[in-house]
Amino acid sequence: MFHHDLAHRGYSTSSALTTTPVVLWTSPKGYGGSPVVADGCVYLLDVGHLYCVNGSNGQQVWNQSIPSGIPDSSPAVYEGYVYTPLSAYNASIGEQELDCPDFHGYTSPSVADGIIYFGSAFGSFYALNATIGSKLWKYLTEETSSPAVAYGRVYFESWDGNIYALDALTGTKIWNYTLNEPSRYMDSSPAAVDERVYVGGRDGIYCLNALTGDKIWNHPTLGVRSSSSSPAVANGYVYIGSIDGNVYALNASTGT
Repeated sequence: MFHHDLAHRGYSTSSALTTTPVVLWTSPKGYGGSPVVADGCVYLLDVGHLYCVNGSNGQQVWNQSIPSGIPDSSPAVYEGYVYTPLSAYNASIGEQELDCPDFHGYTSPSVADGIIYFGSAFGSFYALNATIGSKLWKYLTEETSSPAVAYGRVYFESWDGNIYALDALTGTKIWNYTLNEPSRYMDSSPAAVDERVYVGGRDGIYCLNALTGDKIWNHPTLGVRSSSSSPAVANGYVYIGSIDGNVYALNASTGT
């Protein structure tokens, strides 16, 4: 799914190339959100369509028409289904299995333990049953980032300037931490690793205690929030891009 997994750590254990890369195929599809890869297929959203492409040769396996209002989202693959914020499809043949347009889903969904989590276009955050699409709970806030799920909690940043931690089963707020003044601009999705949450704010990247919401450190990069960058966490380091034109690698424990 978006940023690889539920924790949004942005890190894959797959081996990197040891030789010069060779282009195997190209595709004109894929406007907006990042593609996801599962079981030898590449799934990607384009304006008005969800595509499944063979990962080896780039040949289209299937495509489905979808509402065109979610081009910046990434799909999520879970137990044989491909989820967008508004619908779900059989991952092998593309047949639609679930349709949830009334919730106005917008962000890249996260799917865990039979539950879909996503933010809507109108400021609410939802948890739905992943099989039948019924609402389990709703949390009212401003528009949100794509959620990370870890430690029985759901983490997301909101346009109201806060990052929230909600109980994943009930939607009850456990804590919130104010990162910025309220702003209609927010694109950094948090990563939850080693009981810490890493997220971009207007004045840099923050590391918070994932269980309590207490600030552990803050590194003042120049405008991480405005760079639409979500942090990646691996091997004791945090990586994030900034509007100042740099990519930063920080010590995950200290922020150095």
